[in-house]
Amino acid sequence: MRLVFVLCTLFAVFACTNENYHSSLNPENLPKQVYQADPTKDTVLKTEKGALLEIEKGSLQVGSGYVSLEVKEAYSLEDIIRAGLTTQSNGLPLRSGGMIYIDVVDKKVTIANPIKISLPTKNYDAEMQLFRGEEKDGKFNWTEPTKLNSSIQEYTKGGREMFLANCATCHSVDTPLTGPALRGVGERGPWRKLSELAKWTRNPGAYIPTTAYTRCLTAEYNGQIMPSFPQLSDKELNAIYEYIKYAPITTNDVGKEERTSDCIDSCRVFDSVRTINLERVSRLEDSRQVFINANENRINFERMNDSGTAPLVNLRDMRGEVEKVAPIDYKAVYYRFDITSFGWYNVDALQEYAEDDASVLELRVDESLSSRIDVFIVVPKYKTFDRGGKLADGVSYGFFTLDGKLPLPIGEKVVVFALSEANDKILFDFKEFIATSVNKIQLVPKEYTKEDFNKAIQSFVPPTIKIKAADSKNATEIRRLDKEINIQNEKMELVRPKGCHCDCTESSDTTA
Repeated sequence: MRLVFVLCTLFAVFACTNENYHSSLNPENLPKQVYQADPTKDTVLKTEKGALLEIEKGSLQVGSGYVSLEVKEAYSLEDIIRAGLTTQSNGLPLRSGGMIYIDVVDKKVTIANPIKISLPTKNYDAEMQLFRGEEKDGKFNWTEPTKLNSSIQEYTKGGREMFLANCATCHSVDTPLTGPALRGVGERGPWRKLSELAKWTRNPGAYIPTTAYTRCLTAEYNGQIMPSFPQLSDKELNAIYEYIKYAPITTNDVGKEERTSDCIDSCRVFDSVRTINLERVSRLEDSRQVFINANENRINFERMNDSGTAPLVNLRDMRGEVEKVAPIDYKAVYYRFDITSFGWYNVDALQEYAEDDASVLELRVDESLSSRIDVFIVVPKYKTFDRGGKLADGVSYGFFTLDGKLPLPIGEKVVVFALSEANDKILFDFKEFIATSVNKIQLVPKEYTKEDFNKAIQSFVPPTIKIKAADSKNATEIRRLDKEINIQNEKMELVRPKGCHCDCTESSDTTA
């Protein structure tokens, strides 16, 4: 809750009587506060709800002793309704910026100078006026409007000048620019302590690694780091912070993207709900992983001779101690792939292999949809079929040794294809090419249904290779859990505050 500065030229902003009201909604429902003021000294009183009463020496003239002041406050709509404080002036509706009642208890007091009152309110509104309240038969009418002698400009003048000189290039008070809007900055992350906000302002680069909140905020703004301001004194920093807190909202800011200051409470609520949701999603994901672990391997790959009785050797078995490509066995999630190759010829049936004149095949696969890729090679003329893996560079794929060399028959057709799964879809792509001494191939797997994949795979594999996709053992349970996880995530997006950046919130306040 921020303060807007108001100078009150009247002693009582509204007055009420002690009569018995017919309505159950009346000012007697508001808590009564009593404060003691010494008329011989300058006095500042802060009420329970944040109003400031500034009483200059000699303003309250009384025979002797202290003056007891009774105060009642109504700032929220709930308080205004509970007190029956209808907001109208001679039948015309008003919008209320807050109401306060002040009276003297048990003494006759003469007011020589006005009491200065600062009312707590969410935003400064230059169109607000001060009205005097009149009560009759339990109903209120607000009359005698006078212009507010606002001290906001004088109060924040120094801070405004410092803000414009040091901050305005990258920040506005209420609208995001290069950096975030700053109103409410003292209510965010670790900066609720003024000393922490000062440390940040003087050396953001050193402060960023110390809290998860500031690391998150830096990432949200693409790694941009605010300049350091070690030269600013505590007094100058406090002036800037006061200006940010009390600066009026300009007309240009109203109606744009929801102000950062208005997002703070909304993001706190959202973050609390998100924490609960993340715990629920985590439990669902743990159950999902149990089902995946209980699945079979995604690829069931067998090489058989023509009679279908004996397994045959593969390319990697033919070279003794050479460092060979090693395929990875991934657990099936939604699909398993049963692959059988008959009549596979060994490497000497392809061509005489001499290491010096071996072909090179570097296969690049787009891994943006999945990094759990299986790759395969087919040489139709020789009925050769093999499974590959990552080369020594950790990026490209190959099918024989880690340097990408293998005995391809120059001038013959070769097919390579990539296979994976994601989002309950098969990821698949293939390419046919004529082998040369150096072959660089790019595959970009796309989503296929199980039926479309089974149809597509037969368009290029020879009859001696059988490939079929089927549901994994636990596919039904995994799909059910995925649906529940998606529902939970969609619910969170529905309650995410619109126009607010809530990625760096309460859960990011602690160091990590």
